[in-house]
Amino acid sequence: MPSIPNIPNIGPAPSTHAASKPRDSGALVELARQHAAAFAPTRATFDRENRFPREHFEALKASGYTGATVPQDCGGMGVDPATLAEAQMLLAEGDGPLAVALTMHLFNVAIRSDFYRLGDTRQKDFLEAVAGKPWIVGASTSDPMTHTGYSASGTNDTVRTAEAVDGGYRVNGRSTFGSLCEVADYFGSSALFNDPARGERILNFQVPMDSKGVEVQHNYDTMSIRSSASHDVIWNNVFVPTEACVDRPVRTWDRFNNIFYAWFSPTISACYLGIAKAARDFAVERVGHITQKPFPVDGRHVASQQMLAGQMQQDYLVALAMLRQTAAGMPEAKDRAEPQIQELMACQRFITETAIRIVDTAMRLCGGASIQRKLPLEQHYRDVRAAIIHPPWSGLDGASMLGKLVFGLPLDKFEDWH
Repeated sequence: MPSIPNIPNIGPAPSTHAASKPRDSGALVELARQHAAAFAPTRATFDRENRFPREHFEALKASGYTGATVPQDCGGMGVDPATLAEAQMLLAEGDGPLAVALTMHLFNVAIRSDFYRLGDTRQKDFLEAVAGKPWIVGASTSDPMTHTGYSASGTNDTVRTAEAVDGGYRVNGRSTFGSLCEVADYFGSSALFNDPARGERILNFQVPMDSKGVEVQHNYDTMSIRSSASHDVIWNNVFVPTEACVDRPVRTWDRFNNIFYAWFSPTISACYLGIAKAARDFAVERVGHITQKPFPVDGRHVASQQMLAGQMQQDYLVALAMLRQTAAGMPEAKDRAEPQIQELMACQRFITETAIRIVDTAMRLCGGASIQRKLPLEQHYRDVRAAIIHPPWSGLDGASMLGKLVFGLPLDKFEDWH
């Protein structure tokens, strides 16, 4: 495996790479539709067994889906965020946990693809391998010892440490929520390095999954998205080459973060909206086939059921419109290097909260049957709740970060009341 080159991220974006080829957006969406239909029958089985769907990822690699965010001139599909969100929403209708896990690969690759488009041709070999071999890229930057919002889930700050050695660093510490650690060829994390001259630095890096000292804990046991198998990962004196690191000032919001969330926010939101749509569709179908006394007609004709269905539809259509509008506003790498951060924040916060409300309404529509494990709503209810813990825009901290921008304050300015 070739080494991963450093991604430049300080200063203005360089001129764009050669004009991109036309994107075959329909191809990815159709692949998502086919995979969703194939994966849906086993979704509950993988959830019950708390087991990662390895065979499904082999199918995704074989179809070329895992190369969706690789540029076309590197062998991938070269899709934009709007196309990716549309496809991932469809995939999540069939298997939400799988779609959420796959998102971690797709956006990590997309970040490198955009820096390649912005002039960093050192990314080419890596991107060609992702599309051609094909490789899976996972990551585990979450850190239970740092505040999720302020640390941007470990990409801006962490208690993991890096010590300078010849040719690179030795990294030690623990990562949580290690997405795709069971199938990844390359795996990423972050570490804090105290540079004698420049002060605290955050090193974002990716190394081969089989690097000495990378220890997967196989301890993932959760309520939601169980089959994603996002185990803790121990970094035990792992050597990370200098060229594999993105070296940034600690607690900084920069172009690296801009591109990161330009891809992540709409795509992860799409996954949870897909779960919500699956719940809505199931509830509407079920109620339409049930007649309950004293009504001589099925549930479609009962006013209370109509109101619940109408509320679900309103929520879904508004969230879908917001998702499509936000994702469509970043068609090129230069747009994603300087996105409308407020729109990304609002998009992820609104859609994920709305997805939860849609699933809750679907359960009300189906009544007591909705909590039976033999029906899919119970899993949708659990899975969709993971939406609110994806950083950094979730919860009140996300609202506070959005408020900073409303007041004209920078995201990387932190209050100091001492």
